Amino acid sequence: MSDTVEVGIYGKLPSHGDFLALADQWADTYLTSPVWRFALSASACGRVAVAGLMAPSVDRVGRFFPLTLMWRLPPQLPPIVYASITGMALAPAEQLLIDGLTAEALDFEHFDEEVSLLGPSVEALLRSAAEPLEGDDLDQASHGPDVAWHVPTGSSGSVMSAFGAMLSRALDVEYKPLTIWWTDGSAAIEPCCLLIRGMPSADSFVSLLDGSWNSGLWRSVRTVSAAASTSLTTTVVRAAPAEPPALPAGLRASGLTDSGGRPANQDAFLERTSIGLWAVADGLGGLSAGEVASQMACDVLASLMPSATLDATIEDVRRSLDEVNATLYRASQRPLDPVQSCSTVVALAIREGRAAILWAGDSRAYRLRYQTLERLTADHIEELTPDTPAEKSNGEGAPGAAAPGTAVTRAVGGTCSDGLTRALDDRVLSQLLAAERDPELCARRLVFAANQAHTDDNVTAVVIDS
Repeated sequence: MSDTVEVGIYGKLPSHGDFLALADQWADTYLTSPVWRFALSASACGRVAVAGLMAPSVDRVGRFFPLTLMWRLPPQLPPIVYASITGMALAPAEQLLIDGLTAEALDFEHFDEEVSLLGPSVEALLRSAAEPLEGDDLDQASHGPDVAWHVPTGSSGSVMSAFGAMLSRALDVEYKPLTIWWTDGSAAIEPCCLLIRGMPSADSFVSLLDGSWNSGLWRSVRTVSAAASTSLTTTVVRAAPAEPPALPAGLRASGLTDSGGRPANQDAFLERTSIGLWAVADGLGGLSAGEVASQMACDVLASLMPSATLDATIEDVRRSLDEVNATLYRASQRPLDPVQSCSTVVALAIREGRAAILWAGDSRAYRLRYQTLERLTADHIEELTPDTPAEKSNGEGAPGAAAPGTAVTRAVGGTCSDGLTRALDDRVLSQLLAAERDPELCARRLVFAANQAHTDDNVTAVVIDS
């Protein structure tokens, strides 16, 4: 028996919220944790093998508890094979989970119906797996330098599935019961996968929330060869970066931000010219922490791994901003110390001669070509109620554009409005862009001109020249 007796508490107190927490950072850590996908062997969490997704959530009165989507795995489908075939197939389920967490007035019956409609796509995914491997020797999982295997595959396209099935069988004996977890990451956690015997312990589960892989509870694949005599208990596998995409020859870019007419700067920008990705985020100054949202939007894009195609980049950016949006919404709904933070964002990605722009709110993207300035984005304008007066357009910019000061509803985390175009109309922007080809000097001139025009907001500009 231990010399010391540890006494703990569990339950509720009238002076506290749903959980008793000794650390102030618990709520932020929980609410900013990523969506985890998982596959659990039989007996890990019940008699049958299951798979699904888990995300941090909160109920109507502010009680925190994970939200999980789950389904059975066929007995013959090993977890590692299942994980290898999921790819983007689970994106609709993950998006439904995020939508359910961010909806201000969720229709549960409709949400439940949408969950049910996931059934056919999940069933199709499970059926896409290769035929199961059979044989008692596989279950015994005898391995070593003198063991050789012959595995029928049916076709060369099934080789990886066959290896995955063999690996699952071997690991299921070594780790019995085997559970695997993987995520696309968050602002604090990079994309990775986990290999665990059984369900995560309380201490190791903390790492799923904050990414503390150096806590001594985890082994990285990079250290396995150096300690091959030690039994591996848990593995973290980090995705390798893809080759940087081909960009137009001579492409240059530069960005600059300034507090402008406000005492604090709640703007942020991202400049990743090497992989062809740029962004500007404009935090809402009227809230308690507008700079949190804008910085989170840029940070999550800064952590993205390079993608091989433009379509993959678009999906990565959209998914990352959805996660930021969900995180900010949960932070605003917590009963103790809620954080009100939101931001507009506009992102530009270039791959192999193609470009894409994603935006939320009224942060804008422009293109100057043949001395003609073209706005490439349309402001997301708030739907005004009959008793809410709408500002009239001042005639500058694209038809139907939001007038300076008009509120917007589509934004990362909530509602906000932009900065630079309040001070400079499209005519002035066109003149400044045409007069200077150097991106750094051009960005400086834009910010300087906005300040000279006595802007009442922060000012940020990113200039790309190709």
